[in-house]
Amino acid sequence: SPPQTGCRVDQAGPLRKPTDLRKKRKKRSIQQLKNADGTLQHQTEKKKHIVKSFFEKLYSREDIPEENMQHYLKRKGLPMIPEKNKEEINREITLKELQEAILKQKNNKTLGPDGLPGELYKTLQEKLEMQLLELFYEVLTTAKLPKSWGKTYIRLIPKEDLDHQLIQNYRPISLLNVDYKLFMSIMIIHSDQNGFLPNRQIKNNTRMVMNIIEYYEANLGKQLAMVFLNAQKAFDNVNWQFIIQQLKSIQFGNKFIKLISTIYMTQMASVILNGDRTEMFKINKGIRQGCPLSPLLFILNLENLLENIRKNEEIKRALIKKEHYKVQAFAEDIVFFLEDPEDMGVKLIKEIEEFGKVAGLKINKNKTKLLTKNLKDKQQKELEGKLGMQRVKKLKYLGVWLTARCSSIKKDNYDKLIIQIKKN
Repeated sequence: SPPQTGCRVDQAGPLRKPTDLRKKRKKRSIQQLKNADGTLQHQTEKKKHIVKSFFEKLYSREDIPEENMQHYLKRKGLPMIPEKNKEEINREITLKELQEAILKQKNNKTLGPDGLPGELYKTLQEKLEMQLLELFYEVLTTAKLPKSWGKTYIRLIPKEDLDHQLIQNYRPISLLNVDYKLFMSIMIIHSDQNGFLPNRQIKNNTRMVMNIIEYYEANLGKQLAMVFLNAQKAFDNVNWQFIIQQLKSIQFGNKFIKLISTIYMTQMASVILNGDRTEMFKINKGIRQGCPLSPLLFILNLENLLENIRKNEEIKRALIKKEHYKVQAFAEDIVFFLEDPEDMGVKLIKEIEEFGKVAGLKINKNKTKLLTKNLKDKQQKELEGKLGMQRVKKLKYLGVWLTARCSSIKKDNYDKLIIQIKKN
């Protein structure tokens, strides 16, 4: 028999000592949850019931008439994609693409429902690649998926600085099979938005916001409100039917549209809770956080809203040295720049809510924040009341603390970092 090393393999990582695993699992475990009436529950079955009920309701389909979606897209849809792009999206997967996708798989990732790790695909690549290529060809040509692709385990990640006795304060991450992730990573579509794309950096967005704050600090006669949008459960509330209608309206190609439609219409999930799992339930809404294609489908969906706001001449944008700035986005982190903020803010909300009625996006006004420049106290209070949003003196955007004063931005970020570096 092999020698005993005192270590074992954890689903989520490499060889670790049992004591390390126990500590990690205990830290990750959910000891208690509040039910609908606020009562704390400690028993496993009761906690599983709370978890399953919450996510089953969250992912239940909203009854949005198809004609409403089509009417919106007819008036405000994105332009059709060029024919060459359509051909690229719908073409067959090559052996080289598959080989590159296998090499890019990260090691020590939590396993999907089939229990097969990415390391296995790397080790047995030569034996598996032709079988995988045949499978992917069949999926593309018939839109018939392996049954295992329709199942996912959901892992719960606690959100920072929130009450972890409330199930809504956990982020659901889908644990998917490696063969599914390989296929979807090859099918990734291109988009021009900054979020989740290679060769683009968060600093492009944060630097832009700081430049705008700097400009309005030097131009006291011009007023500005920055609206930092918080979309309620942004990924989880996405309306699939709208995405499918949108793909049709911009003519993505029948093969790709049929494939996406099949993938999203056959989803079942089970939530992992302290090593145990809930019963499987159907998912009828939302896109999987954990699927390689999901962020880009989300971006495509959101781009419809952002482009309509850019084109809406009734919403006055910030003007800086002949350059116009109205919106900056990194995935679901969106900031709008509004001159004449009271009137423009109302028009902005109207545009967002019109989109939300068909696409599923919901503004979380309690968490959407306002940062203002050169407004008097009375104007700031009126703006808060009119928009139903809170004005703040400081907020964190893409990991950077922002305030309405440039000197404070330096103090809250660089000075604190320098002190921390000196301590270390």
